[in-house]
Amino acid sequence: RGSTVKNQVFDIIFDRECGGISSLILSEDKEQMNFCREGRALFALRNFILESFEKTGNSAVSVSSFMGVKATTEYQFEREYLTVCISLLNENPYPIYFKNGDIILETPINDAYDSSTVCMKERCHAHIWTGLENSYVRCERMGESDCHLGIVFQNGSFSSYRQEECKHCSRGYLSMNVSAFELLQEESYEIKAVVFRHGGGEDFFEQAKKTGEFWRVCSDRGYTFSVGEQVEFYVEKSGRIERASCSVNGIESPCRIEANRAYCSFAARQSGEHKVFFEIDGKSGIAVFNIVSKIEDLIRNRLYFIVENQQCTDKNSPLFGAYLIYDNDEKRQYFDYSWTDHNANRERMGMSLAIVKWLGRHRDEKLQKSIELFTE
Repeated sequence: RGSTVKNQVFDIIFDRECGGISSLILSEDKEQMNFCREGRALFALRNFILESFEKTGNSAVSVSSFMGVKATTEYQFEREYLTVCISLLNENPYPIYFKNGDIILETPINDAYDSSTVCMKERCHAHIWTGLENSYVRCERMGESDCHLGIVFQNGSFSSYRQEECKHCSRGYLSMNVSAFELLQEESYEIKAVVFRHGGGEDFFEQAKKTGEFWRVCSDRGYTFSVGEQVEFYVEKSGRIERASCSVNGIESPCRIEANRAYCSFAARQSGEHKVFFEIDGKSGIAVFNIVSKIEDLIRNRLYFIVENQQCTDKNSPLFGAYLIYDNDEKRQYFDYSWTDHNANRERMGMSLAIVKWLGRHRDEKLQKSIELFTE
């Protein structure tokens, strides 16, 4: 069923039933961890039926089809990289339009939580950024290691990702949704991925820059701001930037270019998620910021929610006065005696401490009455 390709960086097994990669091991990894979760194959296209697969030396080509679209996937080792080029050709005698997520690229990274002995050697965290034409997958081993995996997409646009069959100790199967696009007859859509080894943390971004065109969104103050603040960030490209533009929630925002950086800013006038779409040298990307209420208002609102919804007021209950779990869907409190995550312990004890700390700085009769009942 499998077909093996190996060099000084990668040890790969292809799945001849779908044309994807069923096993990807970094050759110098002493633990020989497989970054692909068993059951699906990396770079396989969901719903496409394999027509042929051929391996020659250190390269391989798979051909599959779906809805009259032929997908040709070429795998090629180039120095320390594995490049994956997918060409989607419309063979229908008419145009075909794909919605977001009609084309799904499998990325079944081995992100699962088994026993600690297994996790430290054979599992990783998967960080997937679907940033349109600036997308990547950063895999970080759970244990101590300098053998981590990176995937940067140089062609193709991804709108979001999927998480399926997620269970208690597993992140399930991950896959990426290709953005909406259309193809005329005999027209092609290209996806190109570069796979590489990195040393973890910042080294991922350093190695990503070397693959070719790669943009990194950087914000010195993080990605959560309060209403009224000025949000400032920049997009850094591996090469010089010639032209750039950006818009926030559909409204054009100032953009300044300095060598390989494009600086953007906007005023956070209201709370909620703010999507910044940018275009740099003809390619689109996205940055996402979370705008919240001013910290004092945020804390006050949270504490009021606790005392209004999460405090047991049934005088006949042994829980009278306690802070409990609250189900926002069912609009009711919940208690489970045997499970500390769902009884009056854990975060619920922290609620009382938060109220006490707030009352040390503010006079508030409603909160004072609530904490006195809790204490009693």
